[in-house]
Amino acid sequence: MSDVLTHTDTAKLYGSAEALPVIMTNTGQFRCVIALQGAQILEFSSKGQDFLWLSPNAKFEAGKPVRGGIPICAPWFGVHPEDPGKIKHGFVRNALWTLEGAELDEENERAAVRLSFAHQADDLFAHGFRMDYVITLSERLTLEMTITNTGAEAMPFSWAFHSYHPVSSLAAARVAGLGGGRYLDATDGFKPKMQAGMIDFPGEVDRVYEDVPETQTLIPSPSLNISAENCPSCIVWNPGAELAKGMADVGEEAYSGFVCVERGAVRNNALSIAGGESVTARLVIGAG
Repeated sequence: MSDVLTHTDTAKLYGSAEALPVIMTNTGQFRCVIALQGAQILEFSSKGQDFLWLSPNAKFEAGKPVRGGIPICAPWFGVHPEDPGKIKHGFVRNALWTLEGAELDEENERAAVRLSFAHQADDLFAHGFRMDYVITLSERLTLEMTITNTGAEAMPFSWAFHSYHPVSSLAAARVAGLGGGRYLDATDGFKPKMQAGMIDFPGEVDRVYEDVPETQTLIPSPSLNISAENCPSCIVWNPGAELAKGMADVGEEAYSGFVCVERGAVRNNALSIAGGESVTARLVIGAG
């Protein structure tokens, strides 16, 4: 594993006050940085193209989310449906994960990193579960997540890969592959609406699309294809200028550099996993 990964921290990489542990791999084809907190991919590039956006104003603090990359939201997404006082987007993204191993396949120019997280039932979430995460690095970024209910009773579970992707121009950015679909508009009290054509970003956009097609495309350059299996929801988000002003880890200058196109199972697509059972989902991000 030492031949595959370099162990370092955010103080060395990003000059942060706190030194959160990270692992990285850098070959001639791809570069990836993964924080052990939340198993959050902070950076991934292939053949010189950045697939992910990390905020220039990101804060690296233990137990707090980092703005950018691919945070994992679970076991609930957004505000907790029954207790809004609980942490938004769940606790998984702020917890320390275990690095299980890594392999490098030099012949096929790919690497795989395996991480896991286990939760024991408590007052925060009354179900025990385990998440096993395999990150495969090549000319594409492939993520496979297996969620296992380690308890006996059925477990409600809502989650998402909260992916931040770079755009060269927010004004020109479009998301294709959701036209004609129904979405819930979080900027308008989650009212159900229909999507006509491609999504653009004239201001704040915060939408949950349900029962979506397998693939979405973020255009124009640098364009990305985002394909998922067993991820029936797609969340599209950008805070817009006004909201970004109040977000210290984004700011009114940086908000125009990204679009979130997130895949998972949220709201009406949320899971119910029987005791002892597992669900596996897959996400593939590739150059358009």
